[in-house]
Amino acid sequence: YTSSLAAHVPMRNTIIAGFSNLSTAYNLVVVNVVGALLQGQFCVGNSCSSLVPLAASASLAGAIAGQLVFGWVGDVIGRGAALQLTLALSILGALASAFAIPITSDPSSVFIFLATARFILGVGVGGVYPLSATIAAESSGTGDRGRNAALVFSMQGVANLAV
Repeated sequence: YTSSLAAHVPMRNTIIAGFSNLSTAYNLVVVNVVGALLQGQFCVGNSCSSLVPLAASASLAGAIAGQLVFGWVGDVIGRGAALQLTLALSILGALASAFAIPITSDPSSVFIFLATARFILGVGVGGVYPLSATIAAESSGTGDRGRNAALVFSMQGVANLAV
């Protein structure tokens, strides 16, 4: 019984890593659609045209930070625990983005709130990339390693189609 459970661990890890990549890629891409909708709702003319790209690019800046930090964090606290931490940051950032509201009397301040939430999301997203690939590869046998890593990263394409 124990050996049959051990045989399913590599596939379980690959599926978890794949869905982690799917959710992170979706969150990086969906902001372009949301930005256009929010701009129509909160901006008068071109009053906040510089804030919309800020909200969109904040997640990319966060992703760079997450990639640089979470590979090391995974080595220190373990890849599984680090992946859980990155997913928690991603969920926190995504929820905060979903409930974005203006933070001052100026309606366009919603983009400052959104940029902050998207940066947090980006840190989580950036951490998922190195961790998910490593977890999928390390838990796979030598014959399945390439296929599992490709499966994990192919979920990014699925996320782009979902938007």
